[in-house]
Amino acid sequence: CSPLNQICRVQWASRAVVPKHRRTKVAIVGAGPSGVDAPLMDRSWEIWGVNGCIGWCLTKDGYFRADRWFELHDLDERVCRKRRPSGYVKWLKHMPVPLYQFHGRRDAKLSVQYPLERVLTIGPDYFGCTFAYQVALAITEGFRTIALYGAALNYGREALVERPTVERWL
Repeated sequence: CSPLNQICRVQWASRAVVPKHRRTKVAIVGAGPSGVDAPLMDRSWEIWGVNGCIGWCLTKDGYFRADRWFELHDLDERVCRKRRPSGYVKWLKHMPVPLYQFHGRRDAKLSVQYPLERVLTIGPDYFGCTFAYQVALAITEGFRTIALYGAALNYGREALVERPTVERWL
């Protein structure tokens, strides 16, 4: 792990992640081309990774730089297995940062159930992808700056289904 990572405590019962120091900026990092521009080396940003985008969250000196990780898909689904890097599920079990999942799964020591009920208190149930869930949680937690890197959402299903939900939350 990078020394820039945020130290967090997971409160399983309340589905809360409690950071040691509150940051006001969050960078959500996906696998698209602009992912390389994420501010991984800037301590003022909290970094949130998604799905199998591990490589985009490695610093130039090879450290893993993410403060939270989001894997909201069912890891047993064939589609998920085909779209994740080799060894991904094993890697999740040793996840060194809070891992957000649905359905109360505990695939990692720091697993936390995504707090959907809390998020829905600020807006409608309108989600087409993990990026939308991440943006909604960042708003709920009071981040003042929310940036997306590697989330072009320009083609096919991403453009038709996912992009409108992300835009609505932004």
